[in-house]
Amino acid sequence: MAEIKQVKQEPQLTATRTLSSVILGGIAGGTAKSITYPLERVKTIGQTHATRFGLAQAWTLGIDVLKKDGILAFWKGNGVSVARTVPYIGIAYGTFDFFQKQVNLLISDAVISRFCAGSLSGVLAAVCTYPLDVVRSRMAASRVVKGYAETATAGEGYKWLFRGIGPTLVGVVPYAGLSFCIFHTSKAQLQQRTKTTKLSPVQNMLCGALAGAVSQTVTYPIDTLRKRMQTDMLLVAKGERDGASYRGGTWWQTARGMVQQEGWYSFWRGAQLNFMKGITAAGLSFAINEALKDSFLRQ
Repeated sequence: MAEIKQVKQEPQLTATRTLSSVILGGIAGGTAKSITYPLERVKTIGQTHATRFGLAQAWTLGIDVLKKDGILAFWKGNGVSVARTVPYIGIAYGTFDFFQKQVNLLISDAVISRFCAGSLSGVLAAVCTYPLDVVRSRMAASRVVKGYAETATAGEGYKWLFRGIGPTLVGVVPYAGLSFCIFHTSKAQLQQRTKTTKLSPVQNMLCGALAGAVSQTVTYPIDTLRKRMQTDMLLVAKGERDGASYRGGTWWQTARGMVQQEGWYSFWRGAQLNFMKGITAAGLSFAINEALKDSFLRQ
């Protein structure tokens, strides 16, 4: 469905503006990630172990982590997570305007243009930061690994840093595409309805939360698959795998093994907790980014 042009014309795109957008986007992403990381930590543990995992189990697991490991354990791996999130979100947010400008030369429909630009920026960000994503996932999934040096296991070489990149790139296209498309489309429609060129932080957060809810729900099975591929070998080596394991398998072998031995439910393990975390993180990230851009780039 075609859409009326944006209410507000963005400033002319320059290299300096793009770099500034990358930096501001990184700040927004890192802040949102740190605030919601405890939910991410609990979700990753449940998501990567072959057991049933709903909100009740998440609550029990959270209490267990608190009692055994202390409150700081909820931020275990957050350092490398922020180190990955800052450039990931920075690149994604910062290059979106550039990609949209290029896509607009080929596609006139605003909604499709936003989806394509969001997908391109997401793929670029994922490729640039993927090894850090693997380290972050392994730190978050393990209860016994204490340092980043322990996230590699014997015999893996350097290939483990890119395990799961296939399903990641498949998933990031709809994930990033939907995120940017829904956020900017809902933002533009809200601007038209309210006849304003600047939304409040709460309105931006609601648009971001909607984008996060839809994009993360649609792509969650792929997220589970990639995290299983990223963490399986480590959890087996550390004796933490408490169920079926598909050590060293391709993405297809891993997916088939999950279906055969755990059922289709395994792809949605932790989805309820992820929904809570996702809408909060996306809402905060988009809202903070818009506030920073309003303060520094739209004066």
